[in-house]
Amino acid sequence: MVARLEGAFTLLAMHQDEPGLVVGARRNSPLVIGIGDGENFLGSDVAAFVEHTRNALAIGQDQIVAIRPDAVEVTDFEGAPVEVEPFEVTWDASAAEKGGWSSFMAKEVSEEPEAVANTLRGRIRDGEVVIPELEGLDELFTGISRIIIVACGTAAYAGQTGKYAIEQWTRIPVDVELAHEFRYRDPVVGPETLVVSISQSGETMDTLMAVKYARERGAKTLSICNTQGATIPRESDAIVYTHAGPEVAVASTKAFVAQITALYLMGLHIGRLRGTVPDAATHVAELEAVPGKISRVLETEQERIEQFAAWMADTRSVLFLGRHVGYPIAMEGRSSSRSSPTSTRRASRPVSSSTAPSR
Repeated sequence: MVARLEGAFTLLAMHQDEPGLVVGARRNSPLVIGIGDGENFLGSDVAAFVEHTRNALAIGQDQIVAIRPDAVEVTDFEGAPVEVEPFEVTWDASAAEKGGWSSFMAKEVSEEPEAVANTLRGRIRDGEVVIPELEGLDELFTGISRIIIVACGTAAYAGQTGKYAIEQWTRIPVDVELAHEFRYRDPVVGPETLVVSISQSGETMDTLMAVKYARERGAKTLSICNTQGATIPRESDAIVYTHAGPEVAVASTKAFVAQITALYLMGLHIGRLRGTVPDAATHVAELEAVPGKISRVLETEQERIEQFAAWMADTRSVLFLGRHVGYPIAMEGRSSSRSSPTSTRRASRPVSSSTAPSR
């Protein structure tokens, strides 16, 4: 039946005659498997079942999964068995809870220094940027004459911020494209083009389709993503994870600064390979100092920020101004100011196949 469907879908099926069996199928839509002890789970995101297990499998495009309490079987749409690579979720359920904060936004703002530090961790050696995920992939960056960043919303503003540094450090022209328009205008891409996609969730449909379009036309692809097991990284030639932890608030905070950090790391990594960063050690040292600087702002300016927010609470119109990197930052400030700080987005509750009572 799924082979006859078109478009994007994730389907789950159960039957009263098979109470311990749940079957799922996906195309262009997320589905993740949680592996528990005497129980297994299906969800759109690992956050749906991380309180029960941190062991997971990511089901691929056009695949079917059947879970029972003690077994998981994955096949393609034709029924042929498929090997699925397991991974471990690196954060626990408490990371997706408010933990005493007044809102998820306030909590996630406070986590910005940690998000940047975690994105830097293990990627700087002896004053140079060396990204382990990109080791052995030098051919990905050799021969490229153009970089295109594709993203939507906040991620696109992060891309615009990163563009300034990447062009300076690599001497490669960088374009930032809105993913939902990229493939509709027949863009000129090929083997000399590196398409960098940015997505916090790794499931942004327009960005996913842009990546697929680029690969079909022979472009090299790299994904910057915050979510393990997501679709966009699996569809890309390489992946740089941001390690910002789960983001719940609608207004992006820690994910935004982590994406910019990953872009700076990527720019310095490519610049090192091309020998185009004459003062790399200085840039690396400044990047390493960022978490501490963010912490000082949060610790010393909180009272002034609250006073300023109270003064602006009844303001009907705000003009955001910025030049150079301040321009995309102003655009993101304008975008985020429209989001309610108390609004949240939640992963779906998991569907489980368990020997225990149904959750």
